[in-house]
Amino acid sequence: MKIPENPPNYLELLQTHPTDIFAAMVNPDVSSFLTKEELEYNHWDKFQHLLMPKNLSASIIWACRELRRSGKLISSPIRNGRSEFFSYTLTPVIEQTLHQTDRNMPFITEDLPQEHDDAILIRSLMEEAIASSQIEGAAATRRKAKEMLATNKKPANRSEQMILNNYKAITHIRELKDKPLSEEMLLELHRILCKKTLDNNEIGRFRQSPHDDNVEVIDSDGIVLYKPPHGEEVIPMLRTLITFANSDDGVFIHPLIKGILLHFWLAWIHPFCDGNGRTARAIFYWYMLKKKYWAFEYLSISRIVLNKEGQYKRAFLNTELSGDLTYFLMFNSKIINEAAEEVSLYIKHKLKQERSGIDIIKRFPALNRRQREIVAHARGHAAHIYTIRRHQIQHNISYATARADILGLVAAGLFVETGDSKTHEFLPVPEKIK
Repeated sequence: MKIPENPPNYLELLQTHPTDIFAAMVNPDVSSFLTKEELEYNHWDKFQHLLMPKNLSASIIWACRELRRSGKLISSPIRNGRSEFFSYTLTPVIEQTLHQTDRNMPFITEDLPQEHDDAILIRSLMEEAIASSQIEGAAATRRKAKEMLATNKKPANRSEQMILNNYKAITHIRELKDKPLSEEMLLELHRILCKKTLDNNEIGRFRQSPHDDNVEVIDSDGIVLYKPPHGEEVIPMLRTLITFANSDDGVFIHPLIKGILLHFWLAWIHPFCDGNGRTARAIFYWYMLKKKYWAFEYLSISRIVLNKEGQYKRAFLNTELSGDLTYFLMFNSKIINEAAEEVSLYIKHKLKQERSGIDIIKRFPALNRRQREIVAHARGHAAHIYTIRRHQIQHNISYATARADILGLVAAGLFVETGDSKTHEFLPVPEKIK
């Protein structure tokens, strides 16, 4: 990945080209251009190649943009290596996301029958665990990973171990949501996330010694994208982050903004030798749940990030190099909207399945809701193998209840048991369920 080019210093341009800049500032075409550009908020790398109004130079228009932005700057407590504070602006895209989050998120599963909640929640937790691990290099396919999680199968390799660790960490966060952030919590999450995937001397400890200063973020071409603060700076920086996470200091920051800031800040401090991205995303989820945004449990944000991994890294780099958090806020705002839309579409699909299953209710009135779901699924997956254990995990029920469900289908002649007595695998009888 190419390191972003530094933009021109608008204060220096203001000294050398004051007349050109002030003339452009009052030009209606320039104002219109900047209003539209604010929706994308391009970094200089892309901005300089846009078609500029009135044949003005990109640097002059950039200076105008930065002058407009300076009047809307919001300072953050994140301080870079030059003792300068990162700042951000609330663009229309970010403000729209804040509005949609507050208005729509509480009702994301409103139309869904209550009995489906656990199944959708488990699906989302699995998707998040898999994608968050794949971002960090896990090579397991989604199908194999979901099979492993659904059947409680022992991980076969490091990639599967990463995914299992992520799943355990995300589910554990639900137990931590009412607790304040602490160094101990960060270490605990890191231990869960990195179990059996890192050397034991790197798990559950912060970077502190000069030996840890060789940690770098390197892309596949060997280019150093980011070199984090020295190990001796980690603990003081983390304590400032923890104080920020646990207190409001009388200044309101929207929880979504604050959650994204915590995500960036922890990744930027890079307190561990490895596993920083996973831990940062976990802390984002912790904070959103802590602030009662429970609908975030249903969103697999990392799955969207995985499909836009280059943009994710670019947003981090643009922010790190410029001190402008707006790039990271913009990116995360967009993917949160996409994740919410993905869940909404999935729920609509489930509702459609529910309506199409009316004939199943009529044909098999004695079946319970979970059994009807299996029959509905089997109609389109005649070769799929069903197990009691997978059914138990998918529906968050006891093994005895899951066993009763499956054996009830066998007793009704809709399924048959296959394999040996240890595996307890079952197949549908196509002519009976169609």
